[in-house]
Amino acid sequence: MHLADDFSAGLDLAMAVRRDGVQGAATADGVLTRFADTTIGRVVKEVEVRPESATIDRVSGSLR
Repeated sequence: MHLADDFSAGLDLAMAVRRDGVQGAATADGVLTRFADTTIGRVVKEVEVRPESATIDRVSGSLR
């Protein structure tokens, strides 16, 4: 497998927006944005507000 060096460009840009005030989207397009209005997106939001390891273990275990 070959990975090009530009696969993280969206994340790099989002971090520049947050850290340096560069104009652009503060959240890179990806899993968090594509599934935001779905059940998976709601689960991610719940984990974000309860980042205890037991919560993360329960979610990751149910996704297997």
